[in-house]
Amino acid sequence: MRIVHIVETLERGGLERVVVELCQGQRAAGHEVGVLCLFRKGVLAAELEAGDIGVECIGKRPGLDVWALVRLRAYLRRQRAEVIHAHNAVATYLAAIATLLGRRSGAWVSTRHGMGEVRRESRKERLFHWAAAHYGAVVAVCEAARRQFVISGLVSSARSVVIRNGIRIDEIVVATPAAREQARRALGLAAGAFIVGSVGRLNWAKDYGLMIAAFGRALAGSAAMLVVVGDGAEKAPLQAAAAAAGLAERVRFLGDRSDVPAILPAFDLFCLSSRTEGYSIALLEAVSAGLAVVATDVGGNSEIIDDGVSGLLVPAGDVDALAAALTRLRGDELRARLAQAAQTWALRHAGVDAMVAAYLRLYERLTTL
Repeated sequence: MRIVHIVETLERGGLERVVVELCQGQRAAGHEVGVLCLFRKGVLAAELEAGDIGVECIGKRPGLDVWALVRLRAYLRRQRAEVIHAHNAVATYLAAIATLLGRRSGAWVSTRHGMGEVRRESRKERLFHWAAAHYGAVVAVCEAARRQFVISGLVSSARSVVIRNGIRIDEIVVATPAAREQARRALGLAAGAFIVGSVGRLNWAKDYGLMIAAFGRALAGSAAMLVVVGDGAEKAPLQAAAAAAGLAERVRFLGDRSDVPAILPAFDLFCLSSRTEGYSIALLEAVSAGLAVVATDVGGNSEIIDDGVSGLLVPAGDVDALAAALTRLRGDELRARLAQAAQTWALRHAGVDAMVAAYLRLYERLTTL
């Protein structure tokens, strides 16, 4: 099959990581694969291009950009793909608009990598709702998201499918004592400190302000540290919030990193404070590394973490609950028990091969209709 993926960018992030893994897995299975980026290529494009997977960009400008739609239409005509796979709302409706007046061919698939907006009346969701009717299937990355899309009327039940994200578990470094020592030495972290870590874009959805506040309440009287991996528009305000709370020396922002699997063992505990999530790649990586987790009970987090069995779940936006969970997980025995259960689950359910195979089965079903 000739498969084309359409994304906004290939900057570092969970959605983009999934697209890279899909492309590589589909190429390894013998299919022709290409990627079109709407706005810019991004740092992950080089991984695909190094494997001879073509990545193009139409350089869409903000707002209505008619010429970008023309370029998108020309790209799709030139590719003559059997499968067109759009990722998230913008890519989904722009591809539909670009081909509105022409004859569509091939199987059309859309994946929503998060929970979407609750407000059906927003312009983006109205356009997505219209476009979804032109796709053979709309994939949600967790059951919670699929349920929300159907209940809100964004997607019909008949078109909705759940395919959960997967990761390359064999590339994750397990948090053994030796790996922890090596990772901490590389990052300049104290060998005996209690370290809470998190990975994600520094934006409103991840609610790092809440995490910093909860960390301060739970661990202010100790030598603990909070280490945040990722970059984004909220970096400066978050640094200011940490300083205002007297935590400037205890909260470290490592910025964007390409070596996340190697540095995860530096953490004693992984924290995810998101207001909204799909099926978190960062969370899958953390549990695969053998880390205990405290996460907010949003999106697909409860489909990864069994509260009290393989991690702790707390309500989103509740600083007291998050602080209490961080305090509970200072204890080595509970932390080790939760981490072991989570890692056992990950070895059975979090692999990338199952995700790649599920998408290929969906493509084959749609191309034979």
